[in-house]
Amino acid sequence: MRAVRGEMFDVAVDVRRGSPTFAEWVGAVLSERNFRQLYIPPGFVHGFCVLSERVDVEYKCTDFYLPGDEITVRWNDPEIGIAWPVEAPILSAKDAAAPALRDLTDRLPTLAAVATNLFHAWAHSPEPPPLARWLQARGVILTPTRHALHHRGAHDHAYRSACHRWCIV
Repeated sequence: MRAVRGEMFDVAVDVRRGSPTFAEWVGAVLSERNFRQLYIPPGFVHGFCVLSERVDVEYKCTDFYLPGDEITVRWNDPEIGIAWPVEAPILSAKDAAAPALRDLTDRLPTLAAVATNLFHAWAHSPEPPPLARWLQARGVILTPTRHALHHRGAHDHAYRSACHRWCIV
């Protein structure tokens, strides 16, 4: 994620069941001036709030958007405890009605399922990707799969919004 115009507070939350960092979050201010980017790995939900009059956002996805895979989480869920820089954001009806994380447990990915999906591509790579090395350093045992890789590619597009949105990525 990056802001090509304006400024936003961007957040990623680990929602992988079984993860030692489940429900923990990281946030950063992204702007056209600081050129910062935030990587949101698979198995994390993502949201942002606009800090300027307008923000233009660019991001790359790991796969095509599937509406059935989208998960909306309450922006101020106390279990997550995000320190948002705003107290009363302007929300869409969908975001205003979002459930708490604990009410979505059945829809959340497991750590093992996310790792399995990530490492299909590892079978065609001479060394593990950075996330694999990070997981291995924390004692997670990973083995590359040898299944055929069906590459559909990633897509780029700009998303303009003044509302807060969560999506599983």
